[in-house]
Amino acid sequence: MGRRTTFFGCVSWSDKSVEIEDRISLEKISAELPDAVLDAHTMDDCAFILTDKQLYRLDESDLRLYVLGLEDILSGWTLSPLQCVRSDVPAAEGRLSHFGLGRLSRKENAVMTCTDSETILLACTDESAFLAVNGGDSTRLFKVHDADSWTDDGCPPILLQLGLADSVCVLQMVCGKAHVVLLDSQGRVLTFGIGSRGELGHGAVASEQQPKIVDALADIRIVAVAAGGWHSAVVTDDGDVYLWGWNDSGQLGVNNGEVGTSNLPLPLDLPEGFRIRKVACGSRHTLLLSDDRIAFGCGINDYGQIGQTTIPAFLSFYCLGQNVCDIDAAGWTSLIFTSEVS
Repeated sequence: MGRRTTFFGCVSWSDKSVEIEDRISLEKISAELPDAVLDAHTMDDCAFILTDKQLYRLDESDLRLYVLGLEDILSGWTLSPLQCVRSDVPAAEGRLSHFGLGRLSRKENAVMTCTDSETILLACTDESAFLAVNGGDSTRLFKVHDADSWTDDGCPPILLQLGLADSVCVLQMVCGKAHVVLLDSQGRVLTFGIGSRGELGHGAVASEQQPKIVDALADIRIVAVAAGGWHSAVVTDDGDVYLWGWNDSGQLGVNNGEVGTSNLPLPLDLPEGFRIRKVACGSRHTLLLSDDRIAFGCGINDYGQIGQTTIPAFLSFYCLGQNVCDIDAAGWTSLIFTSEVS
């Protein structure tokens, strides 16, 4: 069972089923695939669904279905473009205003199933999709979709220069509007993409075409990463938090009159003895979950995404709830998952 909050709503999946809930109409559309679903993302005009055998791209405008067999990735460095295998995917009843899913099918030829030593991560910016492939001789990172170069025949995947040693893999990969944040198994953070608001953390507002290690965090072991629209955040193994990027709404946890943009990671001045276990970022807001299961939020609150309280708990962070077991955020949305205390 998995879930992912997107600008368009919530995507959830279990076994071979995918369900998307529209954030405006609250309508739900489901799809059944022949393969086990591992992850799913929506973009402005399409969706990517990763199964244990295929990567699917469903085009919203004409409901064309494209597919890339994972065998092509796992067997070597050379990839074929996403291929259109159907152009008559039926629209579902009550099609969402933003997104439509029908019953999907895949190519008939058999493909390799991922093994325990081979894991694949999927992440999408507003216009690009990326696959990180762990396994084989090394970890590989591909750009498998780019809106600017997409045609009806698909677009050739691009191998990016990840530069990790053979024994190092990618544990997390998250995306903002136009930047990507990766966490490797050595606790290092790499970023690339558009850096016009300092969201890459390299000490400048320049963009990077290839992943680059955030040197300011080189001596700190990172255990979790998150990406907002134009800002980034990480959690260390000591429960500390670093944030960087755009701070127009106070999403970095400091007053935007003091810091408008930070192109280097800023340590969050947490209260004494306070430890954070998870961070989540929306477009212009940030959520924290502490070890004692208290959730906090900072940043823009135009839609109530950081709650209704008026007095901050610390710095610019407001308390969102107690007995919280998980948090998530995307776009203008926050999710707080609670559990009863036994």
